[in-house]
Amino acid sequence: MAIFSSLPSFQEQCNLICDQLFLRVNSNDLGTITSAPLMLDILHEFTLRGGKRIRPALCYYAYQCFRADRLDAVLQASLACELLETSLLIHDDIMDEASTRRGGMTVHRIYEQVALGKGLSFGQARRYGESMAMLVGTVASQLGLQVLQECNFPVEVRDQAAQLYREVLIDEQYGQAMDMQPRQAGEYNGAYALELARNKTARYTTELPLMLGCTLAERRDMLPAFQEIGRDIGIAFQIKDDILGVFGREEVTGKSVSDDIREGKKTLLVSCTWEDLSPADRAVLARTVGNANASDEDVAEVRKLMRVSGALAKAEAEVVRLLNAARAQLDSLGLRSEGREFIREIIDFVRTREY
Repeated sequence: MAIFSSLPSFQEQCNLICDQLFLRVNSNDLGTITSAPLMLDILHEFTLRGGKRIRPALCYYAYQCFRADRLDAVLQASLACELLETSLLIHDDIMDEASTRRGGMTVHRIYEQVALGKGLSFGQARRYGESMAMLVGTVASQLGLQVLQECNFPVEVRDQAAQLYREVLIDEQYGQAMDMQPRQAGEYNGAYALELARNKTARYTTELPLMLGCTLAERRDMLPAFQEIGRDIGIAFQIKDDILGVFGREEVTGKSVSDDIREGKKTLLVSCTWEDLSPADRAVLARTVGNANASDEDVAEVRKLMRVSGALAKAEAEVVRLLNAARAQLDSLGLRSEGREFIREIIDFVRTREY
């Protein structure tokens, strides 16, 4: 199974399920509330805009590690993973003051334009846009919960799936709070960076889909193992993402290799760099990381320090260690090949990805 050859077909099915969900929601009483139609239209468009549906696919194939029946119901339930991501992205864009996402306007900017078109001042429009986007993001997370509560599984299984979803949603708020926490110059902590990667990225990107697949398959005995696999893949994915954010090829990643440094992202790469620097080199790091006005020369110097200090090699080695652990755990469980092979290919993708 080639991951990117199988995903387009899955994506098409997942998008159809998403269309059907919003058609149902729009046709019930909620769709008659004055504010609801525009909120739902914006949410629908944003959810389907871009993305490969890897999170729902992980849920779908995690289920197939154990069973081959009820696949239509699993597909329906897996949409919850995509709706949770939609919610988190909308809220994250507000906090980051981002203007674009997946090649289009962020939700708060869409509403800001609506308000400006009605004659509101820029300050009023900005406030309105951010407030409305918070509401739309909240609707997305609740629709994800609704999907799980209505999927075609026994009541006990649905309740277990919904509880798992709620737990991950709460953990994600804690992870986002960690990311927003102010940091004084010189405060770099590798353990904090790994905890952040786990709670902000791994919990919803890989842990939830894999654990949800186990839950729907009524194999809760496998939850600890699948949680560990998801944790390791998710943290490795984030570390690799942070490496590409500084050392990737801009024409491939589509993002600047200076932005993460100037934004002061709390990464393992930065923490490892700080640990092994002289006082003079630490001064360069401290005045550059998190400085939106840092010169190109200082940014280039930080990139050089990441190499010569051995921090880049340490971060890359941690990615390999985590992915090897995930692969060994996966291969030890005696799973059905239909599900196992997809997860293997996800591991290989994270290991070699350049974007």
